[in-house]
Amino acid sequence: MALCAIGKRNLPLHAATTATTRRLIANADASARWVGTYELRELCSRSVISRLFARYPRK
Repeated sequence: MALCAIGKRNLPLHAATTATTRRLIANADASARWVGTYELRELCSRSVISRLFARYPRK
């Protein structure tokens, strides 16, 4: 989905999309909660996190 594609680009966008998905999870609408849960699960997967941190090594 679109949030995942944006969140996988770089660390600042990942942080912003993660915050957005957490707001979706807190929403009263069941569809929004489902989308938020799905997107957050994918954004926080081990492969996505390792790819992002490989691009941006710690200083």
